[in-house]
Amino acid sequence: MKLPALPWEKLDKLKKPHKLGIFFGTILVLAAGFFFLFYQPLQNDITGLTEEIEKLETQILQHRKIAREMNKFKEQLDDVRLQFEFARRLLPDTKEVDQLLRDISDKGGQSGLNVILFQPNLQDELKDFYAEISFDMQVEGPYLNVARFFYELGRLPRIVNIKDIKMTNPRLIENDIVLTTSCQGVTFRFLTPQEQEAVKEAKAAEGKKKAKKK
Repeated sequence: MKLPALPWEKLDKLKKPHKLGIFFGTILVLAAGFFFLFYQPLQNDITGLTEEIEKLETQILQHRKIAREMNKFKEQLDDVRLQFEFARRLLPDTKEVDQLLRDISDKGGQSGLNVILFQPNLQDELKDFYAEISFDMQVEGPYLNVARFFYELGRLPRIVNIKDIKMTNPRLIENDIVLTTSCQGVTFRFLTPQEQEAVKEAKAAEGKKKAKKK
């Protein structure tokens, strides 16, 4: 099918203003066609891509933040593990407690003291993850030997605290002033999983009682 030929002769006969009108009209039609057929779809694609890029940038920032927080959490977790390992070395488990108490008693004799009494309390005081084990002790000997005994307790690989120290009945024996020293000691151990669970249940029950009273 042949396209009709443009009437150039008729166009030539038109006045200049008419020719300019036709020219600018044609330009406008072409511009409108370009806008609606090419520019607007392309602009929509650009807008969509821009929004997608912004979403991706936001996701990248969020992932970077999560990565920083994970690194920080990992560092904190490592610190907790180190602290736990350090505490584990200082706090014996149930199996080691008897040996620790024997070591404490033996230190008295090794320090030149006469151990009159060494009596662990039967009931341990349970805390969140550890138990306090207290014992009463009474020894006889010179003051320097008592000081050496306490010093040796401080060098044990486990925590041993001494309190309520009382020195009485001073007397002269072979050029030494011998004292009767009584004290209370406290050492610690880790709770067993069953004990930890019992502590949690006891705290929960106590919390419910307080809530009812309110």
